[in-house]
Amino acid sequence: MPDKQEQDRRRLLGGFLFLPLLRLRPFIGSASTDIEESFDAMYDAYESGNSVAGALTKGHAGIADAFTTLIGSALQRGYKDGARLSGAEDIPNFDKLAAKQAKKVASQMHATTKDWIKKGGTDGFVFSSDRAERAARYTGAEAYFNGMAKAFAESTGEFEKAWECTGDDPCDDCLSNEDEGWIPMEEDFESGHYAPLAHPNCECYLRVRRVKG
Repeated sequence: MPDKQEQDRRRLLGGFLFLPLLRLRPFIGSASTDIEESFDAMYDAYESGNSVAGALTKGHAGIADAFTTLIGSALQRGYKDGARLSGAEDIPNFDKLAAKQAKKVASQMHATTKDWIKKGGTDGFVFSSDRAERAARYTGAEAYFNGMAKAFAESTGEFEKAWECTGDDPCDDCLSNEDEGWIPMEEDFESGHYAPLAHPNCECYLRVRRVKG
C-alpha cells in the first residue's frame, strides 16, 4: 500500500481538472430523457384541451424526480472528485439537499414554461429535447461544483482555481473569467459564478491547484 506521501503525490497529479459535463454524461443523458418524457405528457395534455396549469401538472412530478436523481448524483460525484485533492473523507448524505434543490429547479422551470405558453403557445423549444438537455447540463454542473466546494471546505490546505474556456466562440463573461487567472477557492469569478457553467450553452471547465507555501 502506498505511503501517505505517495498518496498525496498521486492525488495532486490526478485531480487538477474538473470537467462536469464529461463526468456527468450518463446522469445528464438519463435526466434529459426523463424530462423530455414529462414534456411530452404536458404537451399531450395541453393539446387535448387541458388548461395551461392543468397540463403542466401532468409532468411536474416527473421533472422534479429527474432533477432529484441528477442533483444527488452530481453532488456526490463532485464531492468525490474534490476529495481527491482536498483530502476530505466521509461522503455526506446529499438526499435532502438534492430534493430541496430539485424542487426549486422544477418550480422555476414550471413558472418559465407557463409564462412562455401564455405568451406564445407551444413553440418548438418549450417542450423540446434541446431544452431538456440544456436544463440537465446546467443543473448537473451546478450541483457537481456545489459538491466539490463542500469537499474543499473541509480541507485544511489552501487551494486556488482558474476558469478555462473551450469551444470555438466562448462568451464575454467566460473570457473575462478566464482572464482573471488564479483566484482563491472560496471567491466567485467576475461573472458572479463560483465555477462553470456560466450559462446553458457553456462548455468551460475548472482548474484547481494547491497554493504553494
